[in-house]
Amino acid sequence: MNAIGRLSTRAVQLGFVLVLFGSWHVATASGAISHIFLPRLDAVMAALVDLLRTGAYIPDLKVTIFELIVAFGIASTLGCTIGY
Repeated sequence: MNAIGRLSTRAVQLGFVLVLFGSWHVATASGAISHIFLPRLDAVMAALVDLLRTGAYIPDLKVTIFELIVAFGIASTLGCTIGY
């Protein structure tokens, strides 16, 4: 794929994300969708920044990575044992 093709692909992807977040903001800010069903975008971003700043997700991330490694080990062992 040439540079123009990659650039146009990225432009479409960026446009999709902008439309998605823009629709989310407009729908919740105008009151068309209740904040009970879909929280406001600014509230979600503030909570995300707070979560990243405090590092409260680190213990959960460690558990998830451990489970991923164990699952890979089990799958690899069984796969090699069965012969695939």
